[in-house]
Amino acid sequence: MDKDSETVLRLGRSDKCVQEPQIICSSEPVQAVYSEHVLLQCYLKPPLNAASETVKWTRGNDVVILCQNGKYNPGAQREHFEARTALSHEALTKGNLSLMLTSLKLTDTGRYKCSFITDNVEKSCYVNLTVGESDVIGSDEPVKANVGEDVILPCHLEPPFNVSTLTVEWKRNKTYVHVYRSMKHDPNQQNSHFINRTYLFCDEIGKGNISLLLRNVSKEDEGVYICYVPKLHSQVRKGKITLKVDAAKHDTKQFNGSSRVSDTTSLGTCQAVQGMEAYLPPTLPLPVADALRHRSVGPLRWGGVPSTSGPGARSTLAQLAVGRAHEHVTTTPSGFCSAAAE
Repeated sequence: MDKDSETVLRLGRSDKCVQEPQIICSSEPVQAVYSEHVLLQCYLKPPLNAASETVKWTRGNDVVILCQNGKYNPGAQREHFEARTALSHEALTKGNLSLMLTSLKLTDTGRYKCSFITDNVEKSCYVNLTVGESDVIGSDEPVKANVGEDVILPCHLEPPFNVSTLTVEWKRNKTYVHVYRSMKHDPNQQNSHFINRTYLFCDEIGKGNISLLLRNVSKEDEGVYICYVPKLHSQVRKGKITLKVDAAKHDTKQFNGSSRVSDTTSLGTCQAVQGMEAYLPPTLPLPVADALRHRSVGPLRWGGVPSTSGPGARSTLAQLAVGRAHEHVTTTPSGFCSAAAE
Protein backbone atom coordinates (compact mmCIF):
# COMPACT_ATOMS: atom_id res chain seq x y z
CA MET A 1 0.00 0.00 0.00
CA ASP A 2 1.54 3.32 -1.05
CA LYS A 3 1.68 6.35 1.22
CA ASP A 4 -1.10 8.23 -0.60
CA SER A 5 -3.62 5.45 -0.19
CA GLU A 6 -2.59 4.33 3.28
CA THR A 7 -5.12 5.12 5.99
CA VAL A 8 -3.54 6.03 9.29
CA LEU A 9 -5.72 5.62 12.35
CA ARG A 10 -5.30 7.02 15.82
CA LEU A 11 -7.30 6.92 19.03
CA GLY A 12 -9.06 10.26 19.53
CA ARG A 13 -10.41 11.83 22.69
CA SER A 14 -13.85 10.49 21.83
CA ASP A 15 -12.38 6.93 21.99
CA LYS A 16 -13.25 6.44 18.34
CA CYS A 17 -10.85 5.68 15.54
CA VAL A 18 -10.55 8.69 13.25
CA GLN A 19 -8.52 9.35 10.13
CA GLU A 20 -5.28 11.25 10.67
CA PRO A 21 -5.92 14.71 9.21
CA GLN A 22 -3.88 16.46 6.56
CA ILE A 23 -3.14 20.17 6.79
CA ILE A 24 -3.91 22.17 3.66
CA CYS A 25 -3.09 25.78 2.79
CA SER A 26 -4.12 27.97 -0.10
CA SER A 27 -2.11 26.85 -3.13
CA GLU A 28 -2.30 30.21 -4.89
CA PRO A 29 -0.29 33.25 -3.75
CA VAL A 30 -2.45 35.73 -1.83
CA GLN A 31 -2.44 39.37 -2.92
CA ALA A 32 -3.79 42.07 -0.63
CA VAL A 33 -3.90 45.85 -0.41
CA TYR A 34 -2.13 48.07 2.11
CA SER A 35 -4.22 48.92 5.24
CA GLU A 36 -6.92 46.39 4.35
CA HIS A 37 -7.30 42.93 5.92
CA VAL A 38 -6.71 39.45 4.56
CA LEU A 39 -7.59 35.86 5.46
CA LEU A 40 -4.77 33.34 5.05
CA GLN A 41 -6.49 30.02 4.57
CA CYS A 42 -5.42 26.85 6.34
CA TYR A 43 -7.56 23.87 7.34
CA LEU A 44 -7.53 20.23 8.38
CA LYS A 45 -8.90 17.51 6.12
CA PRO A 46 -10.89 15.70 7.30
CA PRO A 47 -12.09 18.33 9.81
CA LEU A 48 -10.86 17.87 13.37
CA ASN A 49 -11.59 19.94 16.46
CA ALA A 50 -8.38 21.93 16.91
CA ALA A 51 -9.61 24.27 19.64
CA SER A 52 -7.76 22.38 22.38
CA GLU A 53 -4.61 21.71 20.37
CA THR A 54 -1.67 23.94 19.47
CA VAL A 55 -2.05 26.15 16.40
CA LYS A 56 0.83 28.39 15.39
CA TRP A 57 1.41 30.80 12.53
CA THR A 58 4.94 31.99 11.82
CA ARG A 59 6.80 34.00 9.21
CA GLY A 60 10.44 33.03 9.16
CA ASN A 61 11.55 33.02 12.80
CA ASP A 62 8.78 35.40 13.88
CA VAL A 63 5.69 34.09 15.65
CA VAL A 64 2.61 35.69 14.11
CA ILE A 65 0.14 34.08 16.52
CA LEU A 66 0.22 31.13 18.92
CA CYS A 67 -2.83 29.41 20.37
CA GLN A 68 -2.35 26.61 22.92
CA ASN A 69 -5.14 24.66 24.62
CA GLY A 70 -7.68 27.21 23.47
CA LYS A 71 -5.73 30.21 24.81
CA TYR A 72 -3.58 32.79 23.05
CA ASN A 73 0.03 33.18 24.09
CA PRO A 74 0.72 36.90 23.51
CA GLY A 75 4.20 36.64 25.02
CA ALA A 76 5.40 34.58 22.07
CA GLN A 77 4.05 36.95 19.43
CA ARG A 78 6.34 39.28 17.48
CA GLU A 79 5.54 42.92 18.26
CA HIS A 80 5.07 43.68 14.56
CA PHE A 81 1.84 41.63 14.59
CA GLU A 82 0.35 42.81 17.90
CA ALA A 83 -3.40 43.55 17.83
CA ARG A 84 -3.56 42.64 14.15
CA THR A 85 -4.09 38.86 14.17
CA ALA A 86 -6.96 36.57 15.05
CA LEU A 87 -8.09 32.96 14.89
CA SER A 88 -11.76 32.10 15.12
CA HIS A 89 -12.56 29.76 18.04
CA GLU A 90 -15.67 28.52 16.28
CA ALA A 91 -13.67 27.86 13.12
CA LEU A 92 -11.01 25.99 15.08
CA THR A 93 -13.64 23.55 16.37
CA LYS A 94 -14.31 22.70 12.72
CA GLY A 95 -10.67 22.27 11.75
CA ASN A 96 -10.33 25.72 10.17
CA LEU A 97 -6.98 27.24 11.20
CA SER A 98 -7.19 30.28 8.92
CA LEU A 99 -5.49 33.48 10.08
CA MET A 100 -7.07 36.94 9.90
CA LEU A 101 -4.41 39.63 9.48
CA THR A 102 -5.67 43.22 9.67
CA SER A 103 -4.33 46.75 9.03
CA LEU A 104 -1.92 45.34 6.49
CA LYS A 105 1.53 46.84 6.08
CA LEU A 106 3.82 46.58 3.08
CA THR A 107 6.29 44.77 5.36
CA ASP A 108 3.72 42.00 5.95
CA THR A 109 4.72 40.53 2.58
CA GLY A 110 6.28 37.11 3.02
CA ARG A 111 5.89 33.33 3.36
CA TYR A 112 3.65 32.30 6.24
CA LYS A 113 3.70 28.88 7.90
CA CYS A 114 0.55 27.36 9.41
CA SER A 115 1.30 24.63 11.96
CA PHE A 116 -0.94 22.16 13.79
CA ILE A 117 0.76 20.44 16.71
CA THR A 118 -0.73 17.49 18.59
CA ASP A 119 0.86 14.58 20.48
CA ASN A 120 4.25 16.18 19.78
CA VAL A 121 3.67 15.80 16.06
CA GLU A 122 3.72 18.93 13.92
CA LYS A 123 1.98 19.25 10.57
CA SER A 124 2.45 22.40 8.53
CA CYS A 125 1.86 24.11 5.20
CA TYR A 126 2.71 27.50 3.69
CA VAL A 127 0.93 30.57 2.29
CA ASN A 128 2.65 33.29 0.26
CA LEU A 129 1.33 36.81 0.87
CA THR A 130 2.07 39.95 -1.14
CA VAL A 131 0.86 43.32 0.13
CA GLY A 132 0.71 46.08 -2.45
CA GLU A 133 -0.66 49.56 -2.97
CA SER A 134 -3.62 50.77 -4.99
CA ASP A 135 -2.98 53.28 -7.74
CA VAL A 136 -5.41 55.92 -8.99
CA ILE A 137 -6.26 55.21 -12.63
CA GLY A 138 -7.75 57.83 -14.92
CA SER A 139 -8.16 57.48 -18.67
CA ASP A 140 -5.49 57.44 -21.37
CA GLU A 141 -8.15 58.15 -23.98
CA PRO A 142 -9.97 61.51 -24.05
CA VAL A 143 -13.62 61.67 -23.04
CA LYS A 144 -15.75 63.23 -25.79
CA ALA A 145 -19.15 64.86 -25.34
CA ASN A 146 -21.49 67.31 -27.02
CA VAL A 147 -22.86 70.46 -25.44
CA GLY A 148 -25.86 69.71 -23.22
CA GLU A 149 -24.98 66.08 -22.55
CA ASP A 150 -24.13 64.44 -19.26
CA VAL A 151 -20.74 62.74 -19.10
CA ILE A 152 -18.89 60.37 -16.77
CA LEU A 153 -15.20 61.03 -16.20
CA PRO A 154 -13.84 57.58 -15.30
CA CYS A 155 -11.44 57.20 -12.39
CA HIS A 156 -10.89 54.23 -10.09
CA LEU A 157 -8.34 52.56 -7.86
CA GLU A 158 -6.52 49.50 -9.07
CA PRO A 159 -6.66 47.13 -7.31
CA PRO A 160 -9.99 48.22 -5.79
CA PHE A 161 -9.58 50.03 -2.47
CA ASN A 162 -12.09 51.56 -0.08
CA VAL A 163 -11.54 55.33 -0.01
CA SER A 164 -14.85 56.22 1.66
CA THR A 165 -13.04 57.58 4.73
CA LEU A 166 -10.44 59.50 2.69
CA THR A 167 -10.63 62.81 0.87
CA VAL A 168 -11.24 62.71 -2.88
CA GLU A 169 -10.62 65.83 -4.95
CA TRP A 170 -11.53 66.58 -8.55
CA LYS A 171 -9.84 69.58 -10.16
CA ARG A 172 -9.58 71.20 -13.55
CA ASN A 173 -6.36 73.18 -13.67
CA LYS A 174 -6.34 74.69 -10.16
CA THR A 175 -10.13 74.95 -9.93
CA TYR A 176 -12.00 72.65 -7.55
CA VAL A 177 -14.66 70.73 -9.45
CA HIS A 178 -15.82 68.43 -6.64
CA VAL A 179 -14.52 67.60 -3.14
CA TYR A 180 -15.53 64.55 -1.10
CA ARG A 181 -14.47 64.81 2.54
CA SER A 182 -15.58 63.31 5.87
CA MET A 183 -17.74 60.77 4.01
CA LYS A 184 -19.83 63.42 2.23
CA HIS A 185 -19.60 66.13 -0.37
CA ASP A 186 -17.84 69.30 0.79
CA PRO A 187 -19.16 72.28 -1.24
CA ASN A 188 -16.97 74.92 0.41
CA GLN A 189 -14.17 74.82 -2.16
CA GLN A 190 -16.23 74.05 -5.23
CA ASN A 191 -16.07 76.56 -8.09
CA SER A 192 -19.45 78.17 -8.77
CA HIS A 193 -19.30 77.00 -12.39
CA PHE A 194 -19.80 73.37 -11.23
CA ILE A 195 -22.44 73.82 -8.51
CA ASN A 196 -25.33 71.34 -8.83
CA ARG A 197 -23.65 69.67 -11.79
CA THR A 198 -21.19 67.18 -10.25
CA TYR A 199 -21.81 63.87 -8.49
CA LEU A 200 -19.87 60.87 -7.21
CA PHE A 201 -21.20 57.31 -7.00
CA CYS A 202 -21.69 57.27 -3.21
CA ASP A 203 -22.35 53.55 -2.95
CA GLU A 204 -19.30 52.74 -5.10
CA ILE A 205 -16.63 54.81 -3.35
CA GLY A 206 -16.07 51.90 -0.97
CA LYS A 207 -15.18 49.78 -4.00
CA GLY A 208 -12.64 52.24 -5.35
CA ASN A 209 -14.84 53.87 -7.97
CA ILE A 210 -14.33 57.64 -7.76
CA SER A 211 -15.68 58.47 -11.22
CA LEU A 212 -17.36 61.86 -11.60
CA LEU A 213 -20.70 62.54 -13.25
CA LEU A 214 -20.72 65.98 -14.89
CA ARG A 215 -24.13 67.15 -16.04
CA ASN A 216 -25.24 69.51 -18.79
CA VAL A 217 -21.77 69.83 -20.33
CA SER A 218 -20.78 73.17 -21.84
CA LYS A 219 -17.87 74.18 -24.05
CA GLU A 220 -16.34 75.89 -21.00
CA ASP A 221 -16.05 72.47 -19.29
CA GLU A 222 -13.41 71.32 -21.77
CA GLY A 223 -9.97 70.63 -20.37
CA VAL A 224 -7.82 68.29 -18.29
CA TYR A 225 -9.37 66.95 -15.08
CA ILE A 226 -7.43 65.43 -12.18
CA CYS A 227 -8.89 62.98 -9.67
CA TYR A 228 -6.75 62.99 -6.54
CA VAL A 229 -6.69 61.05 -3.26
CA PRO A 230 -4.23 63.08 -1.12
CA LYS A 231 -3.79 60.64 1.78
CA LEU A 232 -3.67 57.46 -0.27
CA HIS A 233 -0.64 55.34 0.66
CA SER A 234 0.62 54.96 -2.90
CA GLN A 235 3.11 56.31 -5.39
CA VAL A 236 0.25 57.09 -7.80
CA ARG A 237 -2.42 59.21 -6.11
CA LYS A 238 -3.65 61.13 -9.16
CA GLY A 239 -5.44 60.18 -12.34
CA LYS A 240 -5.80 62.37 -15.43
CA ILE A 241 -8.84 62.59 -17.72
CA THR A 242 -9.13 64.90 -20.73
CA LEU A 243 -12.60 66.14 -21.65
CA LYS A 244 -13.27 67.36 -25.20
CA VAL A 245 -16.59 69.10 -25.89
CA ASP A 246 -18.16 69.61 -29.32
CA ALA A 247 -19.72 73.06 -29.44
CA ALA A 248 -22.55 71.80 -31.65
CA LYS A 249 -25.41 70.75 -29.40
CA HIS A 250 -26.51 67.14 -29.81
CA ASP A 251 -29.63 66.63 -31.94
CA THR A 252 -32.50 65.21 -29.93
CA LYS A 253 -36.09 64.23 -30.51
CA GLN A 254 -38.95 63.34 -28.24
CA PHE A 255 -39.35 59.66 -27.38
CA ASN A 256 -42.01 58.53 -24.91
CA GLY A 257 -41.95 61.95 -23.29
CA SER A 258 -38.19 62.06 -22.77
CA SER A 259 -35.15 63.42 -24.57
CA ARG A 260 -33.67 60.83 -26.87
CA VAL A 261 -30.18 61.00 -28.35
CA SER A 262 -30.36 60.35 -32.07
CA ASP A 263 -26.73 60.69 -33.20
CA THR A 264 -24.90 57.40 -32.57
CA THR A 265 -21.87 57.89 -34.80
CA SER A 266 -19.13 57.99 -32.16
CA LEU A 267 -20.70 55.92 -29.37
CA GLY A 268 -21.00 52.49 -30.92
CA THR A 269 -24.24 50.58 -30.49
CA CYS A 270 -27.35 52.47 -29.45
CA GLN A 271 -30.25 50.18 -28.69
CA ALA A 272 -33.68 50.41 -27.12
CA VAL A 273 -34.14 48.57 -23.83
CA GLN A 274 -37.63 48.23 -22.37
CA GLY A 275 -38.85 51.34 -24.14
CA MET A 276 -35.69 53.26 -23.26
CA GLU A 277 -32.63 54.08 -25.32
CA ALA A 278 -29.11 53.71 -23.99
CA TYR A 279 -25.57 53.65 -25.30
CA LEU A 280 -23.73 50.41 -24.76
CA PRO A 281 -19.98 51.06 -25.04
CA PRO A 282 -17.93 47.89 -25.72
CA THR A 283 -15.79 48.02 -22.56
CA LEU A 284 -15.48 50.00 -19.36
CA PRO A 285 -13.46 49.57 -16.13
CA LEU A 286 -15.31 47.17 -13.86
CA PRO A 287 -15.87 49.59 -10.95
CA VAL A 288 -17.51 52.06 -13.31
CA ALA A 289 -19.51 49.40 -15.13
CA ASP A 290 -20.89 48.01 -11.88
CA ALA A 291 -21.89 51.46 -10.65
CA LEU A 292 -23.75 52.28 -13.83
CA ARG A 293 -26.06 49.31 -13.77
CA HIS A 294 -29.71 50.30 -13.39
CA ARG A 295 -28.91 54.04 -13.19
CA SER A 296 -31.04 56.81 -14.63
CA VAL A 297 -28.52 59.46 -15.55
CA GLY A 298 -28.63 59.76 -19.35
CA PRO A 299 -27.93 60.81 -21.97
CA LEU A 300 -24.36 59.83 -21.17
CA ARG A 301 -20.98 59.56 -22.78
CA TRP A 302 -18.20 57.39 -21.41
CA GLY A 303 -14.50 57.98 -21.63
CA GLY A 304 -11.98 55.54 -22.99
CA VAL A 305 -10.76 52.58 -20.96
CA PRO A 306 -7.33 53.13 -19.35
CA SER A 307 -4.71 51.13 -21.22
CA THR A 308 -2.96 50.49 -17.91
CA SER A 309 -5.87 48.41 -16.65
CA GLY A 310 -5.11 44.74 -16.08
CA PRO A 311 -6.91 41.83 -17.77
CA GLY A 312 -9.56 41.82 -15.05
CA ALA A 313 -10.23 45.54 -15.23
CA ARG A 314 -12.45 45.41 -18.32
CA SER A 315 -15.93 44.08 -18.80
CA THR A 316 -18.12 43.48 -21.85
CA LEU A 317 -21.22 45.53 -21.25
CA ALA A 318 -23.65 43.47 -23.29
CA GLN A 319 -26.16 43.62 -20.45
CA LEU A 320 -25.52 47.20 -19.39
CA ALA A 321 -28.34 49.64 -20.04
CA VAL A 322 -28.24 53.10 -18.56
CA GLY A 323 -31.73 54.40 -17.79
CA ARG A 324 -33.83 56.60 -20.04
CA ALA A 325 -32.53 59.99 -21.07
CA HIS A 326 -34.06 62.99 -19.40
CA GLU A 327 -33.69 66.77 -19.31
CA HIS A 328 -31.02 68.39 -17.16
CA VAL A 329 -32.16 68.77 -13.55
CA THR A 330 -30.53 70.07 -10.38
CA THR A 331 -31.91 67.39 -8.07
CA THR A 332 -29.54 64.63 -7.02
CA PRO A 333 -29.90 61.38 -8.98
CA SER A 334 -30.46 58.30 -6.84
CA GLY A 335 -27.23 56.78 -5.61
CA PHE A 336 -25.05 59.83 -6.20
CA CYS A 337 -23.41 62.27 -3.79
CA SER A 338 -25.02 65.67 -4.13
CA ALA A 339 -22.99 68.72 -4.99
CA ALA A 340 -25.45 70.82 -3.01
CA ALA A 341 -24.54 71.96 0.50
CA GLU A 342 -25.18 69.32 3.16
